[in-house]
Amino acid sequence: NSAAKWHYPGLDADGDGKLSFEETMHRTCGTVAIQDGLLFVADFSGLFHCLDLKTGKPHWTHDMLAASWGSPLIADGNIDELDEIKVDRISPEDCSALTSAGGQRLKGAMFNAFGAFFSRAYREHDYLWGRLHGAERLIDLVVSSLPAKARPDAATLGEIRRAAFRAIVAAERAHLVDISDTIAALDAALAE
Repeated sequence: NSAAKWHYPGLDADGDGKLSFEETMHRTCGTVAIQDGLLFVADFSGLFHCLDLKTGKPHWTHDMLAASWGSPLIADGNIDELDEIKVDRISPEDCSALTSAGGQRLKGAMFNAFGAFFSRAYREHDYLWGRLHGAERLIDLVVSSLPAKARPDAATLGEIRRAAFRAIVAAERAHLVDISDTIAALDAALAE
């Protein structure tokens, strides 16, 4: 029970017989948002269109001046901009708290990304360091979201990290039997 009700390639708003960039609906990979009889869609080229849901007639188009690889979102009845969203990554490249104990380069990255496939010790190494790096980055992300006056000083932040690292090592120590040298290096680094 589905059918195309209308098709929107664009609208010759200036009446010159051609569809200019701003008058064209370009490709999209996102979905639409619908509210109050209006359909909202962003296209790859950065145009944000508002169309009549029943007829497909455009109400307005806004050039976002940047490509869009997502879908519009209606929150609290509004489709305007929401609060800033911080996008961050969790990577060994962004972790420095345990550099003295190693772990900056994952062993699984060796042999054309098959290193861990060939060695249990490599898998254990990468698993443990993944947890440690994840904890460090998550702690840093939470702290960065606090107002500046509420953030812990460097010494307190270091102790928060070390407490998390100690808990991770304690939880994994009995299970990671092939990386005793890594565990020993971590114990030494965390004793400081």
